[in-house]
Amino acid sequence: MDRTGIEPGGEALALCRRIAESDRLEFAGLHAYDGHLHQPDLYDRSDAHAAAIESWSDLLKSLERENLAPASIVVGGSPECGRLRGR
Repeated sequence: MDRTGIEPGGEALALCRRIAESDRLEFAGLHAYDGHLHQPDLYDRSDAHAAAIESWSDLLKSLERENLAPASIVVGGSPECGRLRGR
């Protein structure tokens, strides 16, 4: 959404390394937010969400190879959660 964060890829990997090497910071995990997805159809939006998650799977693989696998991964932002639970 061009407000905060960094795109997955080489720059993100370099940032994760710098955080992990820091004496003052702790690399605790990754956060992915799909708030830019507004497809009216739930299945179209689900497909777009899966593509977004896939876009940073290479970053996760790189982090794992460097023993920097994140302790947590947080994703969120679906406005349909309540409706899917019958609300």
